[in-house]
Amino acid sequence: MGKGWFGALLAVIATAFTLSYVTGFDAARPLLLALAPVLPPAGVALSYGRYTDPLYEIAAATPSGGLRLLLTRTAVVLAVSVTLLTATGALLPADGGAPGAAAWLLPGLALTLGSLVLGSWTGLPVAAAVLAGGWLTAVLLPVAGTEARPLDDRLAPLVSAAAQGGWAAAAVLCAGLLVLRRSSFDHLERV
Repeated sequence: MGKGWFGALLAVIATAFTLSYVTGFDAARPLLLALAPVLPPAGVALSYGRYTDPLYEIAAATPSGGLRLLLTRTAVVLAVSVTLLTATGALLPADGGAPGAAAWLLPGLALTLGSLVLGSWTGLPVAAAVLAGGWLTAVLLPVAGTEARPLDDRLAPLVSAAAQGGWAAAAVLCAGLLVLRRSSFDHLERV
């Protein structure tokens, strides 16, 4: 598994705690919730593929290679991410309008499954970068022509109860598409 990804995960967690408890930054929890959904797709992209796995050719040639190996690594990345990021979010102080500590879970799952599906065409690093970039753009950049709003105000529509249904539907759709594209992971990557 990618050491760089795990280091980045720990750095995000340490930064959130430092911002919250050392500097007194009130938006540490919303910032964590804004970054959390992009960490699992990045972890998956860094744990599978010819550029990140020195034994990729050997693993891809085995019966347990391909999608099975990718899903196993995805499960490990999600287990570590969900546990550490949700616990961190729960331990950070929340202001009145901040979303709950687990508000990032469905967007994170949808982005991860979306990365797997898109990665069946483009390769996982490109897919994860595109979807993570889209999420970060939607959350962190204010809309042109409007005044800057606090991060929790920009994050709220993306993790609201209504949006959670959309993220769940997107995750189910991506899981179905992944089943349809499963054979694309049985061959060595060309990109």
